[in-house]
Amino acid sequence: MNYLIRRIIRFDAKLFWYVLIEVIVGLVIAYIGLRLTQDLINMVAQGVAASRLIRRISVLIGLYALFGLVQKLASHQSQLVSQLFRVHELAEVTSALQSCDYQLLEREDYQKTKELAFTTVQQDASLTQIFPSNLKRFLEQLLKIGLFGAMLSVIDRRFLIYIGLLLGLVIGYRLFQHRFIEGTKAERGRYNEQYRYINRVTGNFQLAKDVRLFRVQPWFETIFEDVLHKLRRITYKRGLVVLGGQFISGLLILLLTFYGYAVLIRQLQAGLINVGQLVFFIGALTTIAVSSSDFINVIFDLIDNHGDINHLRRFLNYPPLFNHEAKEPIPQTIETIELKGVSYQYPGSPQPLFDQFDLTLSKDEKVALVGLNGAGKTTLVKLILNLYKPDEGHILINGIDNQQFAVEDYYRLFSVVFQDHYLLPLSIKETVLQDSPYDEDKYHWVLEKSGLSEVIEELPLGEDTPLVREIDPEAITLSGGQHQKLKLAQALYKDAPALILDEPTAALDPLAESEVYRRYHEHAQDKLSIFITHRLATTRFCDRILYLEEGRIIEDGTHEELIGLGGRYQQMYDKQAYYYQTGERR
Repeated sequence: MNYLIRRIIRFDAKLFWYVLIEVIVGLVIAYIGLRLTQDLINMVAQGVAASRLIRRISVLIGLYALFGLVQKLASHQSQLVSQLFRVHELAEVTSALQSCDYQLLEREDYQKTKELAFTTVQQDASLTQIFPSNLKRFLEQLLKIGLFGAMLSVIDRRFLIYIGLLLGLVIGYRLFQHRFIEGTKAERGRYNEQYRYINRVTGNFQLAKDVRLFRVQPWFETIFEDVLHKLRRITYKRGLVVLGGQFISGLLILLLTFYGYAVLIRQLQAGLINVGQLVFFIGALTTIAVSSSDFINVIFDLIDNHGDINHLRRFLNYPPLFNHEAKEPIPQTIETIELKGVSYQYPGSPQPLFDQFDLTLSKDEKVALVGLNGAGKTTLVKLILNLYKPDEGHILINGIDNQQFAVEDYYRLFSVVFQDHYLLPLSIKETVLQDSPYDEDKYHWVLEKSGLSEVIEELPLGEDTPLVREIDPEAITLSGGQHQKLKLAQALYKDAPALILDEPTAALDPLAESEVYRRYHEHAQDKLSIFITHRLATTRFCDRILYLEEGRIIEDGTHEELIGLGGRYQQMYDKQAYYYQTGERR
């Protein structure tokens, strides 16, 4: 809990002052309320003059109202700061997600940690908003039990012993209850997941034909009944354990209350207290009973909070995979990219995709990566980009290990266009610029070279046209060709030392694809360029072609050399012959 308390203090330490004011004023109000009733009864019994009685009661009511107002104001401020703190923590968690190393996003453990962290910040009832309230409840009920228990101990010292015994027994059982529920949570979650799966499958329109044609409905009904039986069984057990806790808590509080009434009645009969004091102590006894129940509940709320705090802390302090502090300055140009003894294995995969992989790429090379799906083309690019970290080996940029560069600086070395097209809720101009400073001459040159100027001229909002309709109703949806022009403009404006294209034209027809690659080829004249493609017509732009298979380079050469080799590349080329206009091998 110290972790969250420190975060709250750094955000706004006044929150704890508001909580403290609420607690102290709450105690005063509880005391005044009981004292008001006591004084009223005693003064009436003593035959005090009405004017004096009214003055006395007016003072107490005035104090009660004044402290009530102070409590309301403190409560309003603490709730407001708590809401703002939750929003702040939501921004922190979102920022941590956006800035995390890309490879973590594909890890199951990171995804689970992320989901648990977001549950602590997403809603008003989330940890980061209710924790100050739970802390207030804990302190307030603890002090009420202590204060009024001390008052009752003046009459009978055994009160404090019995209160401590009550709290100890109930807390002990609740610990057993908490462990039982936590211990069965995974099993119950598994049954719930099976239940949801059956509902999802039986309601799936696409599977409805198979369910009927292959007569598997009885099988589903059997499985469904079995899952329901297990759910009912574990739910019944949990219900009994919870009911047991409620029974024990209620019984012990009832016994304490009964004992308190018996002691107070004997004190009244013995003339040791008057009727007003009897009412006061009965109120104190009732306050202890109510506070004890809430005190026990809030203890376990805080125990749950502690687990949630650990989820938040673990996510915000999740260890990075890559270096984020520069040990070497980023180079201005890329002369060579070398992969030496690189091995990489996907989590859960039985064997490495790359095993002691070696490759050298030089400046001004136009390299095509080709091969069947799963050959490792995109994975190789992600390793070069520092989106994936090798399990073994090194990737060198101009002879320097790329882990020596700050990863954020390293990304500036590459202009990348991927196959999957996602746009941010920005304007066309903002998308082209990204985080680069605006240069008017360069910007307009990029629009002309990419062909994007023709698209902008046809739009009413021009370059200020937004691109994500879910965010802005005035946004447009780009066609495949228009999108490619936008991505080309983005790459041209960034003007990084290396250009990487990961099948960006997969959705275009061969003629449109050829035009796009021609434009990229013009841009890449003085850059190291890597093209991933399945359509081998585009490889004619490249002066080196690497054919990958199961993480290994099995053919390396120019288009003419690989055709002459008569291997896998030539076989793939022949299968795609209908894409070529002349049918000639060049």
